[in-house]
Amino acid sequence: MAQTTSGKSARNAVVEFSINGSSWTDCSGVANTIKWDGGERATGNTNTLDGDTPVHTRGKRGESTVQLNAIYTENGGDVVRIAHAAWKNGTDFYLRFAPLGALTGNIRYTSTAGTVKNPVVPTEIDAGSGDALAVEIALECADIVDAAIP
Repeated sequence: MAQTTSGKSARNAVVEFSINGSSWTDCSGVANTIKWDGGERATGNTNTLDGDTPVHTRGKRGESTVQLNAIYTENGGDVVRIAHAAWKNGTDFYLRFAPLGALTGNIRYTSTAGTVKNPVVPTEIDAGSGDALAVEIALECADIVDAAIP
């Protein structure tokens, strides 16, 4: 197979959040990184007395965690304040991201209703740094659904 010539960067990526899964707010202007972890399918292997190889089986998929790193803000409608409220109140929170941008036909990954696992507060305050304050939002959910943007 020849080397691809269609590699893309995240320069046009779009990240959005929601508290109901239907009304979405773009938070790309404060989002820094987004990482998806988990969702591995359980597998099993059992040897029998006959045969030289195990019987291989597949189980269910595990939960996924989406980690969004963002610039700390104190604006009421920003992802930082809304995610912190969802953590504090134990309410649903959703994230979705389109790595190549929110254009028709591009793939978008959307979490199912999830739980913000951590308080959304600045992760490090360093008086000697000129960097923007940052927060981490860890969202645990049952699944990540992918679909082409209509």
